[in-house]
Amino acid sequence: MEAGLLAKVCIWINRFAYLNLLWLVFCLAGLLLVGIFPATAAMFAVQRKWISGRTEIPVFHTFFSTYRMLFWKANQLGFLLLLFGSLLFINFRLVTNWVGVLTELFQLLLLLLSFLYLLVWLYLFPVLVHFEGTGFDTVKNALFTAVSSPFLTVLAIIGVVLLYWFSTILPGILPVLGCSSISFILSVFAQRVFSNIEAKAS
Repeated sequence: MEAGLLAKVCIWINRFAYLNLLWLVFCLAGLLLVGIFPATAAMFAVQRKWISGRTEIPVFHTFFSTYRMLFWKANQLGFLLLLFGSLLFINFRLVTNWVGVLTELFQLLLLLLSFLYLLVWLYLFPVLVHFEGTGFDTVKNALFTAVSSPFLTVLAIIGVVLLYWFSTILPGILPVLGCSSISFILSVFAQRVFSNIEAKAS
């Protein structure tokens, strides 16, 4: 029994390591700038299938086909969100230099927008590979996913933080399993939220 469990653990470690390697290779293939967003989407697409029980899928074919199919959409979304984040940061720096009654109100508003912005990033890629729609639909659904199940969202954040903490104890785990492990945690919780939403809708 223990030998069987150990074999399963090794199989999953190999899967995560291979997927992490694919992510790194395709990020570099796009010179990071235009490779990181479609590569991340492709990684989430593979893990979505794993979570649904299709663990024997051709990983490279699934990864590459998703990378190619979502290349432009993932980059458009990624760069638009980065631009929005930059504008948030610039406005926050400007507001901190203000003097007046409305300063704290604007700071509070920017903090709220920043929090919602981070929630969108949390579920952006799981939503991108799960639902069809425009870029606006993807952002809207990512935010809705995050706020519709706050408990699961908090658990997802805790899972990512714990994984980061664990990687500080074993630094070698981050380059080998880091990104694929983080995306798997987010995928698991995202699929759970999607199931809850679909159950309520039906």
